[in-house]
Amino acid sequence: MYTSYFDIILDVINVVPIPLKLFSMYIVYRHSPANMDSLPYFILNTMAWDFLTSLSGIVLHYIPAAPFVCFRATGLITLFINNEVVYHLCYMTIIASAANATLAQFFAFPYRYMVIVHPDFVDKLKKTWIVALCIGLHVFYVILIYICCYLIIVPYDDYPFAPKKPPARVDVFCFQAHGSLRESFVMMASGITASIGILTVLFTILLYRHFQKMVHLYSKQTLEMHRKFLRYLVVITALPILCAIWPQVVGGIQNALFPQYGLENFMFTTALIYAQGTFFCIRCILCFAPYRQAVGKMGSSAFSQNSVVSTVVISGIN
Repeated sequence: MYTSYFDIILDVINVVPIPLKLFSMYIVYRHSPANMDSLPYFILNTMAWDFLTSLSGIVLHYIPAAPFVCFRATGLITLFINNEVVYHLCYMTIIASAANATLAQFFAFPYRYMVIVHPDFVDKLKKTWIVALCIGLHVFYVILIYICCYLIIVPYDDYPFAPKKPPARVDVFCFQAHGSLRESFVMMASGITASIGILTVLFTILLYRHFQKMVHLYSKQTLEMHRKFLRYLVVITALPILCAIWPQVVGGIQNALFPQYGLENFMFTTALIYAQGTFFCIRCILCFAPYRQAVGKMGSSAFSQNSVVSTVVISGIN
């Protein structure tokens, strides 16, 4: 029963916000003013990775086949394919996309720190180099995740189910249950995730301290603009990063203390992680005035056109 409800929840979380995400990307792309510098590129990068996560999440839903380290595939792909390799590839794509969405949000903080604290150094760098660095890190992250997942894949026929009864073979794919390799990858993933969260907080603190030191050098208007910009950056990026990490931490603690509710914990944390992208789009539109104004103008224009059409129709009837 839980799994059928979970399928519906995942479909709602991933499918319903698709128009919002496409609309948000359009607004950021077409209505970002020049004074926002490179921030719109970081926002679009995050939105693109999150959009890929949503598409992958529509294609494949994966539900734990406890007590084994296996998942039962559901979702759109199971209507056409029953293949372990394809399920593993889709699973890797979801993990890689979600991880890179978090990484994309983090990029804005060190870049903003360098622009404000070391502007001369940034001026010497070509933007193409910065873009190439970000792309290189994304590619490295994707390759790393795919390799790590590939190395711990276990075919269904080779999984040590005994002495417990194995789950039905249909739509099941598995990973190593134990072993130093798997434990090393889990520790590495946890370390990278924790490092991103810590560095995000660190760069935020460093920027606030820099503004305090420069209070006598910056004009009041410039200082307030930088502080306001940083507050918005914290709201749209730092909070999502911490919120993306928080469900994993809470889920891990719950699984350790209440293993009997492992399936429910998994559903809860997965739903929260998938929902982060939708919240991110809404925050971006609400936080930045140019985006709010663009949406307001589009809404007013649509309302005005509807009013004109209604007036014409009523006049014709009369």
